[in-house]
Amino acid sequence: MEISHARVLIVDDNEENLQVLGDILAMRDYNVTLATSGRQAFELIDTSAPFDLILLDIQMPIMSGYDVCEQLKRNPLTREIPVIFISAHNEVEDIVRGFEVGGVDYITKPLQIREVLARVENHLVLARQRQALVEKNALIEALRQRDQETFDMLNAMKDQFIYAATHDLKNPLFIITAYLNLLRDLPQVKDHPDGRRYLDGIQDGVTKMQRLITAILDLAQIQTGANIRMTEVDLYALLEAVTQRFRVLAEQAHIDLLFDSLGQAPYRLLADANRLEQLFDNLISNAIKYTPPNGQVHVVLERLPETLLVEVRDSGFGIPEEALPHLFTAFYRVRTPRHGPINGTGLGLAIVKSLVDLHGGQIEVSSIVDQGTTFRVMLPAL
Repeated sequence: MEISHARVLIVDDNEENLQVLGDILAMRDYNVTLATSGRQAFELIDTSAPFDLILLDIQMPIMSGYDVCEQLKRNPLTREIPVIFISAHNEVEDIVRGFEVGGVDYITKPLQIREVLARVENHLVLARQRQALVEKNALIEALRQRDQETFDMLNAMKDQFIYAATHDLKNPLFIITAYLNLLRDLPQVKDHPDGRRYLDGIQDGVTKMQRLITAILDLAQIQTGANIRMTEVDLYALLEAVTQRFRVLAEQAHIDLLFDSLGQAPYRLLADANRLEQLFDNLISNAIKYTPPNGQVHVVLERLPETLLVEVRDSGFGIPEEALPHLFTAFYRVRTPRHGPINGTGLGLAIVKSLVDLHGGQIEVSSIVDQGTTFRVMLPAL
């Protein structure tokens, strides 16, 4: 690192020592400034460009080198300037005191030219490296701030677009549904051999779009934390109610739906009960959808020391390993011959992940193709 022409201040009340030390440093083309007292040193510091290094004699009248250094370190404008003490004393106490008041090094008299030059060069290099690091960190912070501002702006634009698009779509869909109902009663439609089938296809498309709009709005609301009401919730009772609601659906699909608990009660946490139900509704309904007949879905609640662990295990199709990292990404769908025909918005697991984050938890997934999938939800317990 280039340190030639660095500005060095030497402070010593002995003018002969001052001149000798100045001549030594001039050999390396440093810009040397001399001061015969602490007071003169501060006058020079206040009126000249910043110094890169200060060589400071300890034994000076009125204001010792220790006093000068302490005052330098109290001033935000000078506290980062490295100070090397110079003294005829080499007692351990003197050296330790120098470091305690903020010095970075200690040179004893009589001065050795090579030693002085080596120590000065070393600390100038360190000082320049520190300054470069500070400037680099400042640049990184400025870039991070700019990126954050850009992200916030784009995020706000995204939210505004989603809000406008979804709300603007709701009215046309309502109108389409109204006209569909009118068309169903027209003789031309009733008498047409394919009329009912055509209208059912349109209605199916409208229903899918309504479901997608609702999911988009729901995800946006969850991510902003809007309308969240945290209360103390019994997770055992909540999961028991959720699994009970799905038993008829599971029976119709010829799937065994089980619920078990491990560990000792209570299974309580701070949560929004409605959102927590939504979280496990999504996981259990997915498990049933992607499990073939005669399979099993097993919900297990376990109490750990500081965590409530819920596992939703299924014996379904399984998920390819390459798809696992993308499962919680909005609109991502697993593209396999088995997964493709099953209806979905691609937002269910994104909503699940957002709800887990909202409750300060974590979610993991593991899967083996043709054997099944397990989702693990870990939530902080009370």
